[in-house]
Order: sequence, then structure tokens, then C-alpha cells
Amino acid sequence: MRNKLIGILTVLLVLFTVLPAFARTGPPPVMVDGKPIASFELSVWQGEELMVPLRAIVKAFDGTLEWNADLQTTTASLCSASLEFKVGDPNANINGSPIILQEAPFIAEGALMVPLSVLSPICGERLSADSIIGTNPPLGRETLYQMSTITSLLAGAYDGQIAFEVLRQYGDLGIGTFDKLDGEMIEVDGKFYQIKADGTAHPVAGSTLSPFAAVTYFDPDLSIVVDKEMSLAQLQEQMDKAMSNKNMFYAIKITGEFPYVKTRSVPAQNKPYPRLADITKNQPTFELKNVKGTLVGFWCPAVSQGVNVPGFHLHFLSEDKTAGGHLLDLSMAKGLAQLDATPCFFMALPLTDPLDANASNRDVSADLDKVEKGK
Repeated sequence: MRNKLIGILTVLLVLFTVLPAFARTGPPPVMVDGKPIASFELSVWQGEELMVPLRAIVKAFDGTLEWNADLQTTTASLCSASLEFKVGDPNANINGSPIILQEAPFIAEGALMVPLSVLSPICGERLSADSIIGTNPPLGRETLYQMSTITSLLAGAYDGQIAFEVLRQYGDLGIGTFDKLDGEMIEVDGKFYQIKADGTAHPVAGSTLSPFAAVTYFDPDLSIVVDKEMSLAQLQEQMDKAMSNKNMFYAIKITGEFPYVKTRSVPAQNKPYPRLADITKNQPTFELKNVKGTLVGFWCPAVSQGVNVPGFHLHFLSEDKTAGGHLLDLSMAKGLAQLDATPCFFMALPLTDPLDANASNRDVSADLDKVEKGK
């Protein structure tokens, strides 16, 4: 990043309710291999689903599509999968297996509109909905955007507040969790992944909600080459020494080879929600050996106490994007650690308190080490 106002920490606290109306200021363009598909402007929100023109997507992938005007049905071949849809019917088929759609297909300006959430897992990262604002994001590239506070999360505020397609507007790197605390979230290079309670990683649909997340656009200012084996404490010490201003936030991205990585995740919770420290007493942990991958997260200043986690908070994703979680420990053989000094901070809070009055007044400061470090 260039021309930063070093030493200035701008904190903007904005109170609002993250409603569908906020998230639906306009449908993002549907992208195939980073380029908008034809007729993407037909895309429209239907409830929580982004409905997209099926024929245009099939054409972009060189697939095939057959339309039966009498039955109002279509059969398509897309990304090695066979799809069957019917206008007005939420029942569909993928590779001969029945599924139920959240929103039924419909016709708009002669195009059959179907849920993007059904197509994205089939075609993977090549198909996405992106607002193409990385070069001109709403809060600039020097801002850490955060949904809710760590204190609220520790106390049990697990109801989703913001959709990931909205969160994507504010950064291409980040960490967080999911509605009902259903696993750990990591964003790498603009792609969100969910680390479930079994330690496996999965792509995230844009309509999925998060109760707590922190993201920013990553433009590294500092680089540390790791050419000898380091423990987690040694790696953090090297990064700590490289930070010239401890009043700022630092976004972190570390890629390399790891002889050992220990992570954790958490399962989805039911109401009444328990405190996070009580959940992590029996958290599932995972040990990965001789793995390549990426760590992302943040170092937060002491002034963020109660808002975020002071110090380091990192999540891991394996290179093959099949495993990961909240980082508990590691040894790193070699790689590159990069830091992005971030002087501005923007936090969004729900207008209504997601916790009851007693929960809101809980002292959760003692829980932080238990939750973040597994102590």
C-alpha cells in the first residue's frame, strides 16, 4: 500500500440491521473464468437466492441445453453434470438425483432463471458472482471491515447477520464463522471456504450468512522469507518484530510447507446458544503433517480489546483446499509470510441485540485465551 497515514487509526462504528434490502442493492455480475457471462444483467434476487440465466452459463462452459416448450422443462449438460429443471417447480435433478430448490425456476425475458447456489458447486471456482469492485471497493483498500464484535461471539451471538456476497465487497482476505457457529471461515484470494466440524473444507455459497467476520483487501507491505524450521511462537516473533506501528491492524498471509499443523473447528449449535468457551472445551481438533497451505488472519492492536482478538488470530487452508481450521499450533519448514498494515477499521453491528439482556452483560474476557489458544 502507498502513502499511508502511519499512526492514524480510524474507527467507524455504524449501527444498522443487515437486512436483505441492504444486501440486494443490485445483483452482482455472474462470472466465468473472471469474465461476465452474456445476459448477466438478467440476474435477480429471489428471496435469498441469486437467480441466473441458465442458457448463458451453459454456453459459457460449452455445454448443451435442450428446452421443451410444451412441458416447460429443460435438460442441460454443464461441467460434467446433467441437470433437469422445470418452470415453477422446486424439484430438480442433478445427475439423476432429486434435489429441492430454495426458489423455483422461472422465465425472465425469454431466459430460464435458476439458483446460482445449485450451479456453483458443480463448476467450482470457475463460476462465481462478483461485484468487480476490487479496484474501487466501498471503503477503499486500507480498511479492515468487521461484522459484530468478538465479545458478542464469545457470549453466544451466533445468528447470521451478513451474506458472504455482501462481505466479499469489503475484502479478498479474511476469517470468521458461519450462522449457528457452523465451522470456521477462511477467505483466500477472494474465495470463501467453510471448515466444518470434521475438518474438511468446502466452498461457500454467496447467500450463506455470517454472525462474525473480518475482511480486507490484501496489499502486502512487508515480507519475511522463512528458510529454516520455525515454531508458531518463533514465526509470530519474527512478524511482531517487523511491525513498525503497533497502533494499526495487520492483515497476514503466510504460504509454505508445514511439517505440522494443528487446527480446530466447531459444530453448528442449537438455541439457547452456549458460550463459545463452553463449546471449545470439547472442540474437535485436527493434526496435519507434511502439508502445504496458506494461513490468513490478523494481528490486532491492544486498543481492539473486546472488539476483536488482540494479537494474532490465524486460520489455515491446505493447498488442495480440502482441510483447515482455526490455527492452534504449527511448525513451518519454509515459505513466505506477508503483512499488510491497515490503518482504518469499520465495524457493522446489528441494530437489535442478538443476545438476551443477561448474556449481553456477561464478562467474557477470561474466555478469550480458552477459545483462541485452546487453553
